[in-house]
Amino acid sequence: HYLFVTADIAAGATGGNTISVNAVATGALTFTAGNKSGGPTTAGGTQTILSVPVLTSPTATAIGKTGATLGATVTSAGGTSLTSRGTVWGTSANPTGNGEAEGATAVSAFSHARTGLSQGTKYYYRGYAVNSVGTAYSPDGSFYTEPGQASGVTFGNVTATGMRISWTAGADADGAIVVVRVGNATVDDPVDGTLHAANAAYESEALGSSYVVYRGNGTSVDVTGLSAGTTYYVEVFAYKGT
Repeated sequence: HYLFVTADIAAGATGGNTISVNAVATGALTFTAGNKSGGPTTAGGTQTILSVPVLTSPTATAIGKTGATLGATVTSAGGTSLTSRGTVWGTSANPTGNGEAEGATAVSAFSHARTGLSQGTKYYYRGYAVNSVGTAYSPDGSFYTEPGQASGVTFGNVTATGMRISWTAGADADGAIVVVRVGNATVDDPVDGTLHAANAAYESEALGSSYVVYRGNGTSVDVTGLSAGTTYYVEVFAYKGT
């Protein structure tokens, strides 16, 4: 004689939950058409549901020309212990290569420094975590590494109210942002991920205490609206992407 016990489990069963199964004495079973029922239980047990880990929230900070700090958040170990967690990156979506373990195995946010990237390149990345069931990944994140910096800044066509600023484009750059400030040699830096507006008329587009006079893929700008006898400080920032 055989006795089969089945259980319905929701499609969204979560790793770490348990299923309880209770055995029924055969003498306590009654059978009717299509239905079986039983009486008191005589034994039982539980089975833990296991799944791959769950990750969210990919992060990328401290982005430079050839490296960045990448991470993600492990929100569930899948009902068992993690054996590793880390990040992967590539130049196409849903990367699985260039993996490197971060070193810990906790269910938490994590990040670590990654190197070996190329300047002025768009990268996709995601976190991963491994347990006895398998490997799972966070959603994709993406970023551009910094391009080569602009150089050779010069000034020409200087008048009482204007001047031309020229520069050499940075290697692997998509364009440049020119920032001008009066009275202080330290201009305000553009913010990564922000599409800064620009206007060649000085004091039109503020960036902190400075002004953005150019944003584009050219190598010069004619600035107007300056004041005679005033010293202006200029920085040219190369950018990649938008």
